[in-house]
Amino acid sequence: MALSPRAAGRWLPIVVGLAALTVGCGSTANRGSGSVASSQDLSGGGLSGGGPSGGATATTVGAGSGTLGTRPTAVGANALAGVGGSNTGAGVGSASAGVGAGANNQHTPLSVGIIVSKCSNCDILPGYVAPSHSEQDIWQALVSGANARGGIGGRTISPVWAAVDTNATDWNVMFQSVCATFTQDHHVAVVLGASFGYSEVLGQCLANANVLWIDAGFSAGNQSDLTRFPAHFNPNNPSNDVAALLAYTSAVDDGWLTPKATLGVIRSDCPADLQVWNETVAPYLRKHSFHVKDDDVLSCTTGAAGYGTASSQIQNAELHMRVDGIDTVAIRDIPLVAFASDAESQHWNPKYLSVDDGAKYEPYLTSDQIVNVHDAGWLPYQDVDAPQTPGLSTSQKDCLAELTAGGLTQLVASEYAAYFRACSGGWLYLAGVLRAGGAVATAPVVQALAGLGNTFVNPEVLDQRTLFGSQQHTGPVEYRSNLYDTTCSCFRYSGPPRSMPTGGG
Repeated sequence: MALSPRAAGRWLPIVVGLAALTVGCGSTANRGSGSVASSQDLSGGGLSGGGPSGGATATTVGAGSGTLGTRPTAVGANALAGVGGSNTGAGVGSASAGVGAGANNQHTPLSVGIIVSKCSNCDILPGYVAPSHSEQDIWQALVSGANARGGIGGRTISPVWAAVDTNATDWNVMFQSVCATFTQDHHVAVVLGASFGYSEVLGQCLANANVLWIDAGFSAGNQSDLTRFPAHFNPNNPSNDVAALLAYTSAVDDGWLTPKATLGVIRSDCPADLQVWNETVAPYLRKHSFHVKDDDVLSCTTGAAGYGTASSQIQNAELHMRVDGIDTVAIRDIPLVAFASDAESQHWNPKYLSVDDGAKYEPYLTSDQIVNVHDAGWLPYQDVDAPQTPGLSTSQKDCLAELTAGGLTQLVASEYAAYFRACSGGWLYLAGVLRAGGAVATAPVVQALAGLGNTFVNPEVLDQRTLFGSQQHTGPVEYRSNLYDTTCSCFRYSGPPRSMPTGGG
């Protein structure tokens, strides 16, 4: 479906949206009243293989430095041990020389908001397997581990939990309630966690309260959002502008898209998506002489009840694009699955231009359709299946070790993406606090995060490379093309890493 908040997850939209589609065209999968309390969590599992098994031995790491062409060292478990201890020093090298947040609040717990995403309607998808660990379990392990090392500046972390559920009737109301929890019921210093999608409502509300938001979730928002809300960071995703543009530029670089193509586009009329199209994608297509013959705009979905309408719109788009001779369709996530299913029934096999997490399509697209998907991604443990993922890096082993030390047991490879996602958000915040000399107020931490440059190693993204700056609040700097390989019946990375396109983020 065309979802708002933007990009309602990656594996998540396939689970939730396809579940709605399986109920039948025109019907919905709204099975609840909108409460964010639910029984299913989105920590991983279910649809994909995840990463290879491997050791989780902690390695001493620090907040190193380096140029963009090198791999800097990580801020990991042992480095973070310095954020604690007494309030007598400004060093960050050990717990005994830990940094303090001030004598007056040295022993006052630090209130930290943590968003966990839930999917209470995932179980209507045949074959869905709930993850072994909930998102709250994973984040609690990070909190417990940090507290065992002295907390932050000698202050124990006191988590304030808020769940966001894809099955909520009205997502805007839900996110407003989440913000009230963090800013009125509790006065948190920072909001962490992983939302299933970016919410302008939550972004504006947290900005009004001057609360730092480090969202390790599935969408960073538009570049305009990142500019309007300078205390918002996402370590795992480029801006929506960059992600949308990447579907085209990566295909051009690989020769999949040329000006000779008869191009069809499926997009939504959510205001943010319209902005990305009008300001980023459409100008790029005009500049490079690509002709869009069919431009279909789906109704914006702001809650679970809107899935059925978009399903019907996708079916109509497929029928007339086939008649119009479209040979290349720019489409992604749930709409791609629905569109390809309809195209298969018509014995029509166009090319598809998509972006992020190609492996999620494997259970749902036929062989004739999936071989025509050109994908580009930056999250190895979501882009490809377990046998195609690289071996565990030092920072990834550090993450697994830290979770284990915090009490998370029986870690499973199929959930590595969820583990690394949590570590990326928690570690980025702690890296900012370290660089800010132990301060936890929003302004100095924002300034410190902007000053990280390329020194933050992110266990979630491709090659763990990131870049932050005063105008750069999203982490990933490179991607790889991701194509379906018939020899393994799987997606595999193709070609070398390339820099993200310009256009925001």
